[in-house]
Amino acid sequence: MHIPSEICETIISNLLPCEHDDSYDINLITLSQCALVSQEFSSIARPLIFANVFIKEERSYCDEARRHLWLLEIAFKCNSSLPSLVRSFTLCTAKCGRFSISKADNLYYHHSLPFLFSQFTRLESFAIEASFSADSDEYLDMEWRRLPKPLQAAFTQLIDVNSKHLKRLNLSRVPGIPLLAWAWKLESLSYLSIGPFMPTLQEDLEEPPEHLMNGLTRAAPAHIEFRQTPWRVERLMKHYRGFFRNMKNAVIVTNRTAQLPVALKAFLWETADTLESLTLELRIWTGESRSENV
Repeated sequence: MHIPSEICETIISNLLPCEHDDSYDINLITLSQCALVSQEFSSIARPLIFANVFIKEERSYCDEARRHLWLLEIAFKCNSSLPSLVRSFTLCTAKCGRFSISKADNLYYHHSLPFLFSQFTRLESFAIEASFSADSDEYLDMEWRRLPKPLQAAFTQLIDVNSKHLKRLNLSRVPGIPLLAWAWKLESLSYLSIGPFMPTLQEDLEEPPEHLMNGLTRAAPAHIEFRQTPWRVERLMKHYRGFFRNMKNAVIVTNRTAQLPVALKAFLWETADTLESLTLELRIWTGESRSENV
């Protein structure tokens, strides 16, 4: 009995692995087994296997994430058509708390990352996530200026090549990536998460070149998450006003409350014409958080 390919595709597509989903690994294994059934099954399963690449580093299984990066690099080198199947890439590093880690143990220094970043051509979502304490030495290793030059160059290339396709960009855990270095190139961006102390404002310089500011205005996303102090958000909006002109939904995550009333008033004033919802998340010293919808 022959089952129509449309039915097979409908059934198998339900196994699409999604990041942060508890069934991610199970679905990935099942799809890999489906790909071995027949050429027809392989043509259906393979795009699903590589559609959402999610690499998470667990503290107790640090070598596992490195092995996944290495295997992905080998797969891309063996089959040059695979990178074009990737629609979403998420890299999530482990929490190190108060413990310092060496560059050799830092996932951001893994030799496979620059190669992988340079291979993606159809990315719609890109995220670099991490958990770390504000007083951790690991924080310094994650700063943009402290990352290896090949990784910086590969990220810039990734933005250039995927500028027409990227819709979601999460850079909340890599502080210090200059906004003018990449944001103005994006044509389809709808969601952006930018992290603590980012970006470094060029307040000591003259106004940015007109073509860059025009690019920022064109790229203006509707959903933005700010993981930084409210006064920094206010200064960002004043410096790059056009980039925030389409913002409808905003999230502000902060542990600074002293400047909150003044900064929040200025923020609401700047976004009065477009803002539809604002989520304010206050983090307290115990590591817990409270969210309030405004």
